[in-house]
Amino acid sequence: MTMGIRNLRRDEAEDLEGLLKQHGRRIEEFELSATTAEPDSPPDVSALRGAVTIKHRESGAQKTYNTGHGTSWVAEFENDLHAGFLR
Repeated sequence: MTMGIRNLRRDEAEDLEGLLKQHGRRIEEFELSATTAEPDSPPDVSALRGAVTIKHRESGAQKTYNTGHGTSWVAEFENDLHAGFLR
């Protein structure tokens, strides 16, 4: 079941859930919040961008990732998981 996080695209949420499952982690370990950024140009010209902050509930470690078209925040989060940052 895909988590409902306001301002986070469904495919990004699905990618994150799949990644956590792959690594034997649970979404309940983390607190997530996502925001959208105001575009610099008219909406029909610029890609929607924003940020997602992921906080590990137990340790309090958190990091903010840029989201939207052309970003790879899920891969960046995976690198942080491997590095032990969010434990």
